[in-house]
Amino acid sequence: MSDLAGCGALDLSVLEHHTFPLEKINEMLDEGLPARHGGFTNFIATPDPSLVTT
Repeated sequence: MSDLAGCGALDLSVLEHHTFPLEKINEMLDEGLPARHGGFTNFIATPDPSLVTT
């Protein structure tokens, strides 16, 4: 699946992406999961704070 996404054969634009710093994983799970707007939501914990977009 990751190869398909990496080469553009798998369209992931339907996912709503939310990234959080790894140290906020508990807040992400407590607040992010119940706040989903339906459909597909992709929660990403990143160890690098410069990659956080939300």
